[in-house]
Amino acid sequence: MRIEILGTGASEGIPAVYCECAICREAARRGGKNIRSRASLMVGEKHKVDLPPDTFLHSLRRGKPFSQVEHLFFTHSHPDHFYPHSLRLRARTFAYIESPRPLHIYGNETIEEGLKGALGSPLPEGLVFHSIEVFRSFDAGDLDVIPVKASHKANELCLNYAFMSRGKGFLQAFDTGWYPDDTWNALRGLLLDAAIIECTAGKLDEPPTAHLGVKPLIRMKEKLIEERALRDNARVIATHLCHMGGLLHEELEHALLPAGIEVAYDGMLVEI
Repeated sequence: MRIEILGTGASEGIPAVYCECAICREAARRGGKNIRSRASLMVGEKHKVDLPPDTFLHSLRRGKPFSQVEHLFFTHSHPDHFYPHSLRLRARTFAYIESPRPLHIYGNETIEEGLKGALGSPLPEGLVFHSIEVFRSFDAGDLDVIPVKASHKANELCLNYAFMSRGKGFLQAFDTGWYPDDTWNALRGLLLDAAIIECTAGKLDEPPTAHLGVKPLIRMKEKLIEERALRDNARVIATHLCHMGGLLHEELEHALLPAGIEVAYDGMLVEI
């Protein structure tokens, strides 16, 4: 299973557009892995998680379009994850696709309403929305998918996903704080090979109700292994990183690598 981590930033990205903080200034000076666009990832060429405003940038960095994506999974409706205007650009008016196939879109009721509000109802030809039920598994192409409940926003059902195929699997875990009990129950015993988990709060000592910092992330890894959601040797990778967390890439590595947690960067490729 091949995972491409397209973007690793939180809502503002790093350096944030209007920010003059020390982290943003130093990230701009150093460049490289410290430059973070908004979070999204790909599984192979046909499955994508979230559609941030930086999708155009991601296509430039990849050197190829997203025309082959057939399955798009949304976590929630915050604008750094849900930018439906990009789907309008898939229409024939804006794009030539040699062998067009339907794009299957998965999400909660808020996502469905947002799509119809942005694109019209019924949705444009070629877009097929699937309202998913949390904890109920489904097939999406060659992936088996379990949507689980994230801990992020009180007035919307926010989702994370476990993706599995041919004996391999990983957990996508942004945006979320510490999981509720029913999510731990759903993940128990999956024995996944990797987890890509947020660390938005960085070094801040905040309750992990909507996001995770360094210490809660380390505890999350331990809990996932304890519940046998992850294999003992599974890769755990931090993403969805924010300048407000107060740590540059190298500082995040210093904080997380001793706990066996890698730090993602834009364009990182993960093979499991």
